Amino acid sequence: MPMNINRRELLQILGASALLSSCGLLNTRPTDLPIESHETIFSGYRVGEAYVSTNAGIHMGSTNQNQRIQLKNEIHSVLYSPKHNVKVFVPKLELYAYAQLGHGEIFPIEAGKGNYFYGHGAIDEKRNCVYFSQARITESRDDTDRSNIAGFIYTYSLPDFKFLGQFSSFGNDPHDLKIFNDQLLVCNGGQDSRVSVIDLESKKFVRDYRVRIKHLSLRHIDQMDEENFSIAPLTSDSNKPCPLYNLNLKTGLKPYIISPQLEMALLRFQLLSVLNFGEHVFATCPMTDSLIVWDRNGKFIGGAEIPSASNLAISKKLNGVIVGSGFHKEKARLVKIVNNQISIEKISWGEDISGAHSLIVTT
Repeated sequence: MPMNINRRELLQILGASALLSSCGLLNTRPTDLPIESHETIFSGYRVGEAYVSTNAGIHMGSTNQNQRIQLKNEIHSVLYSPKHNVKVFVPKLELYAYAQLGHGEIFPIEAGKGNYFYGHGAIDEKRNCVYFSQARITESRDDTDRSNIAGFIYTYSLPDFKFLGQFSSFGNDPHDLKIFNDQLLVCNGGQDSRVSVIDLESKKFVRDYRVRIKHLSLRHIDQMDEENFSIAPLTSDSNKPCPLYNLNLKTGLKPYIISPQLEMALLRFQLLSVLNFGEHVFATCPMTDSLIVWDRNGKFIGGAEIPSASNLAISKKLNGVIVGSGFHKEKARLVKIVNNQISIEKISWGEDISGAHSLIVTT
């Protein structure tokens, strides 16, 4: 299918009414949803061009809060440790991350020499430390410049953030991290992309799972259950889709099911965020303005149009998933799956939740 076809043309080709009824693509008209909540959602923000804008940092939103804290750079993801009452704000391809102890001042954390922070980390409360993926500083911030650079994971102590050392990521250009069963799962997104499993006690290699498709880069990961994870990729080939993958620790990687027509219409360039909630898996694709939903068995449920759909967070208070938009002043949506259909409404207080990834902290 030609890459210049848009969503409207696709619906015309396939028959809009049939596609909407059979595949669950919704033409919704959301209404404001005034809901009381004691949850605060943290996400990055940026006004202007990436890596150029001086108006960037972290955003905090709730029913009674819409606050930005300007930092030296945009925040890509947020970590939280209840044990240490610390929040960690991680940028992508920038020199400084940030941390906040309780309600204290936000302070910077410096990347290793010659490195940028690369958007993600994982808090190890058993060992009182935090692991970061970091990327070598190259002439540009283009992924291809780092695709064959061997990766390392960088360890800092909690709560003082002293550098403790580094260990191999057992792959190239590591990005997202997840701790499970005292092991670290690393999405190595570079050449010969794979998810590597590392024993946290010994820092030794356990095994890896390779996608074995040259144009795909495994970037983001979320846990489903004791054996399964959802993996969101990026593609370097604009004529190929970026399918969501299920990683089963026993059987390996397997793509989620979606028709070829919808695959090219909804899954272009990258799936930015992935989240498991209840019986469903949610993913966002900013390029196609899409939220896409599968059930936990890989059956396609449907998609919904959300402008520059970006970050995802579970709201226990609202019993749903909050989807943030990458557009300035665009309101976030509350999404629920009701009778295998996507229910979506705008959140009256959810303005400017615009970062790549978000985290809800209950206070």
